[in-house]
Parts: sequence; C-alpha cells; structure tokens
Amino acid sequence: MPNLTAAQVAELAQDYAGYARATADYLVNHYTKLKPADRVNLQNQTDDLRHQSNQLSLASDALIVKDMADALAGLQDAVKKMNEAIGRLEKLKDIIHAATMVVALAGAIIRGSPADIAQAAADVVQAARPGLLGGAAKPAVGA
Repeated sequence: MPNLTAAQVAELAQDYAGYARATADYLVNHYTKLKPADRVNLQNQTDDLRHQSNQLSLASDALIVKDMADALAGLQDAVKKMNEAIGRLEKLKDIIHAATMVVALAGAIIRGSPADIAQAAADVVQAARPGLLGGAAKPAVGA
C-alpha cells in the first residue's frame, strides 16, 4: 500500500472532525429520544472520532516535518554545490542571474512553500548550470 502524503492525512483528519461534529449534532438534536445507553455510546463514538481526528492531524504534522527535514538536508547539499558552481561562473550576467535566483530561493524558504522551494531550487540549478559544467555558458542566440 502506498504511503499517504501529509495533505492526504490532513484531509482525513478534517473528515474525521466532520464525522465527530455530525455525531455530536445528532446527539444534541435527538437527546431526549435516545436511551441513556445510546447517549453514552454516541458520546463515546464522538469522543473517539475527535481523538482520531487529532491523531491524524498530528500524523500529518509529523509527515510535514519529516518531509521538510529531508528536503532541508538535500537542499543544504544542493546549495553547497550551487555555491561552488556559481563561483566558477565567468560572465557577469550569469553571476548576477544566479545571485538573483539564490535570493528567490531564500524567499521561498522563508515563505515555507515546498512547491516554491522546489521551483526556486530548480531555477538556481539552471542558473548555475554553466558553473556546474565547469565553464561559462555559451551565449544565447541574439544575446
């Protein structure tokens, strides 16, 4: 079975919270019609659903933290390699472009958006590509 993503687990947590609200609403709306044992059972089910929702929320948070830790470790290595590559750039416009992309990466990291971080990191790699290849980039046609 494939692993669930943090977003999928968070969605399940919301679903369970909705189930808990629905059972609580039913209990309130039908309280006088329910037998005492049914009231207790329904209250216990509501509590269990709330607990499961909380546990799923915690699991989602843990997945986010793990994903971010894994990404950060990879990002730190990539930034080190990118810095080395940028240091090998020879053309001023390539250096300025790479620096601009590194600034954008820092902004994405500060915002905490995994999609933005991934895109910005890819942009930095692309900007540093001439340095990664060990020389200056060939000028683009018309440049």
